[in-house]
This record gives sequence, C-alpha cells and structure tokens, in this order.
Amino acid sequence: MTKDEWKLLRYGLLTALLMGLVLGLILVNNINFPKIAAEAILAVIAGAVFLLYRYIERRKNPKPGEMVVLIEVPRGMLKPILLNEYDEDGRAELEFKDSDGDFHYIFVAPEFIKVAEQNG
Repeated sequence: MTKDEWKLLRYGLLTALLMGLVLGLILVNNINFPKIAAEAILAVIAGAVFLLYRYIERRKNPKPGEMVVLIEVPRGMLKPILLNEYDEDGRAELEFKDSDGDFHYIFVAPEFIKVAEQNG
C-alpha cells in the first residue's frame, strides 16, 4: 500500500470508529432517534473527519515562495520523454504525460539528461 492509501485507511477507520461509538450509545441507551436524525449525525461525523483530513494535509503542503526539494521523480518521467527545446538560460524543456493523460513540462539543466537508448 502507498503512503496515501494508508492515510486514507486511517481516516476511514477513525470515521467508522466515531460512527460506531455514536450508534453504540444510541443503541445501549435505547434512544429512539428518527432515522433522518441518525443519518444527519453520521454525515456530520464523516464531514468533520474529512475536513480534519483536508486541514492536516493543507498544513503539511509547502507554501508558495518556500524552498522545496524534489524527493521523487514523477512516474511518467521514468521512461524516455520528449526534449522539446532549450530555453534562453540553456535549460532543457522536457514534456511528459501522466497516467491521467495530462501533459506536464519540467525544465532541467542539460547535465541531468542523456539520449535514450534505442531498442532494436
């Protein structure tokens, strides 16, 4: 499992735990709740956990203007990719397509690229 999948699993388990606690309290105390009220409570719990997840993720992301380090090469760049051109500063403009079919561009110094080996 990827790191993101583990995160989603943890938040899903937290949601299920909170929902179970609420439903357990309702059942143990024999509280007669209208179905719509119980559904609303569960929706609020799920929404609150989702908002917590979004808040934590947003806090961890670097802010524009901060210095960052590329920690992993995007999957689409692990194969030969197109060298479009060199910009006015001599950087190579590379073009690649991700798994969703979206095109992306990255500029790198020429010493970080080489001609791909031809098969056949």
